[in-house]
Amino acid sequence: SETHSNLVTDLDSRRDPNRKMTVQSFQPVAVQAEAAIEVDADYDDAEVQADVLTALSDYLAFDNLDLGQSIHLSDVYRVVQEVEGVVAADVNRLQFKRSTDRTSHGASAAPVQAHLAIYPAELATAEDAASDLVVNVGLS
Repeated sequence: SETHSNLVTDLDSRRDPNRKMTVQSFQPVAVQAEAAIEVDADYDDAEVQADVLTALSDYLAFDNLDLGQSIHLSDVYRVVQEVEGVVAADVNRLQFKRSTDRTSHGASAAPVQAHLAIYPAELATAEDAASDLVVNVGLS
């Protein structure tokens, strides 16, 4: 892309000419998360549900993750439970979206992983937040 090209040109102009420079783009790795929440009776279910979806989406945003940052189940619980109005939560899915990523990253077939290993040149992402992030109201 033009941004990548401009970055490489700028960095190349500033580097020590005696040192080799390699710039590699990151690889997005799609993940999915699904949570069920119990909402405090003093709060509107739909608003809290929307807030949890926003919180999960923000957590997985490009600007909020580092390259190679694994996604831990405990962090997903933290993100969900920090939303005002959530009194309880169950994470029912934390998994790679694609089976090829599950295999290559050592995940089991279980829907909930303790963590999703992300390699150094990769960045976890919710590829399609509308379908990859699900929040249901009511614990079953």
